[in-house]
Amino acid sequence: MKCYVHPDIDAVGTCTNCGKTVCSGCALEMNGKLICKSCIERMATQPSSQPPVQPAAQPAAQPVPQPTAPPVAPVAAAAPAAPGRKEPLISLILSFFFPGLGQIYNGQMKKGIILIVAYLALWIGMFIVYFAGTVVTMGVGALCCLPVLLVPMAEWVYGMYDAYKVANMINRGEPTKDWLS
Repeated sequence: MKCYVHPDIDAVGTCTNCGKTVCSGCALEMNGKLICKSCIERMATQPSSQPPVQPAAQPAAQPVPQPTAPPVAPVAAAAPAAPGRKEPLISLILSFFFPGLGQIYNGQMKKGIILIVAYLALWIGMFIVYFAGTVVTMGVGALCCLPVLLVPMAEWVYGMYDAYKVANMINRGEPTKDWLS
């Protein structure tokens, strides 16, 4: 994955606030979380939610000036999940139905496509070996080819595990790397 500001530089992680991929020059760590510079700037320009400080009480003889409070923005509803947040369970379910779909959901297009192509190739190869063994040995050799079925199943299990693990890494702001990047 590449940095959203510098498309020629590899990203070191994902902003936990907005979900954008950032390089080491654009990333800052705040309270143990990776945050991009644009989110830091946005946080700095937002007005503080602290109430204005009231002046100390003065003697009753003098009128107390009433401070003018700055306009306060209306309270917004609960913020939706950050765009970069991925649901690990959705990733796992997508990979359950077809290995590679969870990786594509997580934003790892190359890894997802490679897993899909490899899964299809493994099934095609398994059927060729199985049916060729059946034809050549009149059905007895096909039993020897059944262990070949374990190879596509191993990739299926790996796809689910990897999709779940990477979605959790993205949510924690840890760097993730797509294959062949």
